[in-house]
Amino acid sequence: MPVPRRHRTEPCRLWLAAFIQVGTIKSYFPEQGFGFIECPELFELHQADVFLHKNQVDQHLGKRAFPGDKVKFLVGMNKAKKPQARNVARFVGESADTGSWVDGNKTYVGRVDKYWPAKGYGFIACEETRGIFQSDVFLHKNQAEEANLQRMHLVTFSVEINSKGRPQARNVERVSAPSYASREPSAPAEADVQMEDA
Repeated sequence: MPVPRRHRTEPCRLWLAAFIQVGTIKSYFPEQGFGFIECPELFELHQADVFLHKNQVDQHLGKRAFPGDKVKFLVGMNKAKKPQARNVARFVGESADTGSWVDGNKTYVGRVDKYWPAKGYGFIACEETRGIFQSDVFLHKNQAEEANLQRMHLVTFSVEINSKGRPQARNVERVSAPSYASREPSAPAEADVQMEDA
């Protein structure tokens, strides 16, 4: 008995959702508040173009989106179970992993879940960033030493995409304010990576 298509494509579907996608704006209707991004790889999986909400255009594209504009984005599934773009930015260059697509001014709260001084890196667990990037945030030794961090320390940080296309912590500061307690992250899955950018 053949395996249903959704089961065969599920691993690929999850893999693509964790990485930056590149596509072209197919249409945009500002008065209606939405448009669509054309991306062949995602269309093959979902049999649908990627939904583009007006909020993404207003917040990340300077309130302007025209057919033919090339963009990079993360993708998630909306309530209608269709692919929807998140963290959209204009695409300029040859590689999607340029790092300019994410808002480096936004501050997140997380906890140092793993840190190996001898290896020179660790990871910050944060529920909010995990929802965006589908992974924990890489913590370089330089950032950890500057903030005098140890495992389980609560921190604030910003995020950039490093040369490997992965989220990496910047501007890391240790905090102990009670107001952050309710935002503590859940435990992440194990990760096995090599040294990233400083």
